[in-house]
Amino acid sequence: MQAEKKAPRIVIVRIPLEVKASVLFPDGSLDGYTQSERDTQGLLLSQTRYTASGTTIEKIEYVYNLGKLASKITKDGEGKLVSLRSYEYGSTGLLIAETVDDANGKRLSSFEYTYGANGKRLTWIVKDAKATPIAETVYTYRNGILEKAELRDGIGRKTGFSSYDYEGDRLVKQSFFDAGGTLLRVETNTWSNGKVTIEERKSAGGAIQQRSTYEYGTDGQLLKKMWEDVAGKSKLTTTYEYSFKEERKTISD
Repeated sequence: MQAEKKAPRIVIVRIPLEVKASVLFPDGSLDGYTQSERDTQGLLLSQTRYTASGTTIEKIEYVYNLGKLASKITKDGEGKLVSLRSYEYGSTGLLIAETVDDANGKRLSSFEYTYGANGKRLTWIVKDAKATPIAETVYTYRNGILEKAELRDGIGRKTGFSSYDYEGDRLVKQSFFDAGGTLLRVETNTWSNGKVTIEERKSAGGAIQQRSTYEYGTDGQLLKKMWEDVAGKSKLTTTYEYSFKEERKTISD
């Protein structure tokens, strides 16, 4: 006898929205903090960075068009324009170009992106102020998963590459090489409950140079990031605060 199909049910999902990030020294004293301003729908409007005493260092304002990020406006602590970063999208909705201009409207740099039919990024081209290519990254995939990123200079010469290793669909190691294939460094990820909990940067010989550890809340939000420069023997901790947006979702069992 066929089991009776259950009717769809509605659940309330809590979506965390970051509102403040505080950077702390090892003794717990405040180094500085960033506050985020959002609209009523949770869309990020601005992020302002402050010193421990509350002096404004920098403010970034976000402008959208049809729900997509159109530009990022960076201002200094006095509110003066520093730079404008603009974004352009293709017919499929994917990002195809970025430009960075200074406060006087002079072009500083630009970036171009290309994609395959499956929407996977194929190239990332960096250009200077005169629109001359100075670097390119070419991506290759296996079974739809990023396998290799090759770095090239402005005239197409290989300058290095990185390879990616996975456990299932989870990235666990990224290895960096020079143009001749000599290993330069390795970055590893440790996962728990679907989240990265430890990131480590290691030398070619395996010595740990930097380590980041992450702690999460019950809604999956990042609560704390602890960054350690092992070689330099320095540590910083970033703590995060959130507001929550509730959404109703229909689930079919």
